[in-house]
Amino acid sequence: MFGEPTVNDFLARIDWHISKSLDRAGRAVARVRADAAKNGAFQSGRRVILSIDAVRAEFEAGIEATLGEPPFQAQRAHAKLTFPAPIGHGIPARKSVPDD
Repeated sequence: MFGEPTVNDFLARIDWHISKSLDRAGRAVARVRADAAKNGAFQSGRRVILSIDAVRAEFEAGIEATLGEPPFQAQRAHAKLTFPAPIGHGIPARKSVPDD
């Protein structure tokens, strides 16, 4: 039903996330520019700072989405991947045995 994911499949998903992030970043900068123009502050340092912050936020969201992709791909392909369990999750605690 599902084949094993290939490196090209993974790279295509990364490209898709990068493309979406670039699009969202462009729209965020356009909003900042429109707001600055509306308030008469288009030629200000504040607009530059807000533009950089908007792009940084979209870039970080894109990175988070991209890094969350490998486990998703593995689930879709029904691949068996094992990840170390976080401490205290699903691992029974060791009972302490008194020293004699």
